[in-house]
Amino acid sequence: MRPKIKKEDFLNADDKWLVQLIGQTTDVEINPNITNQKKDLYYKRIQLCNLIIQIEFTIESYGQINFFINYSHEIPDLIELKKLLSEFNEHDTINAIDKTLLFYDNNKKEFDYLTNDVEPTDYDLRHGQLEKKYHDLEKTKDGGWFHIPLSEPIENLAKYIRLNPNEFLVDENGKEYSN
Repeated sequence: MRPKIKKEDFLNADDKWLVQLIGQTTDVEINPNITNQKKDLYYKRIQLCNLIIQIEFTIESYGQINFFINYSHEIPDLIELKKLLSEFNEHDTINAIDKTLLFYDNNKKEFDYLTNDVEPTDYDLRHGQLEKKYHDLEKTKDGGWFHIPLSEPIENLAKYIRLNPNEFLVDENGKEYSN
């Protein structure tokens, strides 16, 4: 079901905080009259908010290469995020995820080597080589390193939420927002 978010929080939260609130709030509406189709929609919306914030935090905090080394258990979440973003036409992000996953597949032996329980003596060298290979995949529009652009989809998602709040949440009293 949809999370209950205080009106004040809904109205005042910045984009990232709004998406995070929806993805991580455990206080949800209880409505036995909601159809299975609506339940599925709400579940996917909450899952999208949760995954995009979780993956954005991990990648921004630790870097893409460390994501694959230390957080490879989140790769299925990255694949699921890609599916969920397709509904919102986030083609640049989807393409970047595809390239990133292909990079991972093409370098899996190297990642497995660096994931070893005992840190290899040449860890820093190999890690640096993977970083360079990854960032050189494609130059970004601003000339920077290649990465998965998640800040823009978060902004776009927050805009969509503000325009269509009832697809994502209800107020603290369990009431839908009126336009």
